[in-house]
Amino acid sequence: MLILAVASQSSVSINAGVTLGTTLAVVCSWQRNRSIRWAILHGILSWLYVIHFALTRTESERKKLDLLHRIGHRRASIPKEDGLSFRDFLESDPLAKHLDSNDQMRRYAEWKHQQAKP
Repeated sequence: MLILAVASQSSVSINAGVTLGTTLAVVCSWQRNRSIRWAILHGILSWLYVIHFALTRTESERKKLDLLHRIGHRRASIPKEDGLSFRDFLESDPLAKHLDSNDQMRRYAEWKHQQAKP
């Protein structure tokens, strides 16, 4: 019984790994080629293509990830000064949630200036 449980558990891990590898390969292939034929072939190759994709990424593919990371990091690291946090601003101005980050920061600066006035 114990041997069957261990064998069953390892097959689940292998199946999950194959599924994850196939999904990553198809997404990476589609991102780069926009072709269903290439996506199917790369899905079959699975982890081999994922490793190939990681090693051969172009500069523009890396820039997209870096840009997304910087935007997320910038929003998370907005300092709280004088009790006027960015979160308080977003709660008081529901329209600001739908603006891009530059417009949000502009409106936040205006809001903070108005809040600071006696």
